[in-house]
Amino acid sequence: MASGTRVPGPNYAQADAPRIAILYQETPRSYEVIGFIAVDTGAGVGQNRIDRAFRLEASKVGPDAALIEALPHNSGVSFVQGRAKAIKWKP
Repeated sequence: MASGTRVPGPNYAQADAPRIAILYQETPRSYEVIGFIAVDTGAGVGQNRIDRAFRLEASKVGPDAALIEALPHNSGVSFVQGRAKAIKWKP
């Protein structure tokens, strides 16, 4: 299951998912947060599939990048939902 929530402000057109950058560290580049993304995965899912899940869900709010805050984890016993900020670069 995945979900995305826009923050109040401008609405951006849906983004092309493969073009959304996946960031695992803060960037010095100036940006605004336009939404928050949550993704779940099954046990044993590879990193490429996790990145794809973040891109697909983030694309709905129109970001340039997804800044990952927590990776999803599902061991069959414990579960952590993946979280990211959907961000748009400032000019």
